Amino acid sequence: MIPYNSTLTQRDLQVLQWQLKGTTDAVAGIFEKCNFGFPQIILLSPIVNDVIDYQSLSNILWLTCPYLNDAIHQLENKGYITKIENLINSDNQLKQEMAKAHAHFYFLRKSLYEKYFGTDINDDYLNILKRGVGGLQDTIHIKCLHLHYAHYRICETNVAGRIAYHLLQQKVNCDDAICRVSLQK
Repeated sequence: MIPYNSTLTQRDLQVLQWQLKGTTDAVAGIFEKCNFGFPQIILLSPIVNDVIDYQSLSNILWLTCPYLNDAIHQLENKGYITKIENLINSDNQLKQEMAKAHAHFYFLRKSLYEKYFGTDINDDYLNILKRGVGGLQDTIHIKCLHLHYAHYRICETNVAGRIAYHLLQQKVNCDDAICRVSLQK
């Protein structure tokens, strides 16, 4: 499994609570922080309040950075989900790279599942684990650029995320430490 920091400081929890606009119960760790030291990409726990959370198991990664969320949301509003999907599906090499990214996401999910539940996988969960990035059953589609971007930050074969990264002109940090406001409470 890709290394992540499972030790959350009080500062991390305070920032995450502000970023997520509520509870941090599903946060299992942090994959990436910005240059200001604020969480950008987190790992979700498949168990929330002693209950298996299908949403967290399906997505496992979450982009928490408000700057990146807004910038990627603007890309989605400009129709880039469809544009990127069409580009990938029109090029065999890009399709093969995306297939590798979906496979990587499967193994990432599977290793997280095994960490929490062991190696005996219930059929209901196996169906979730077998799906593509974002829980897609049909991996020729793109569901959400936010998740593809987050996955790209740990898996360079995620073409959709890589394209979003380049559309953002490789700018991964805000200029004014937006999340600093979360510490002023």
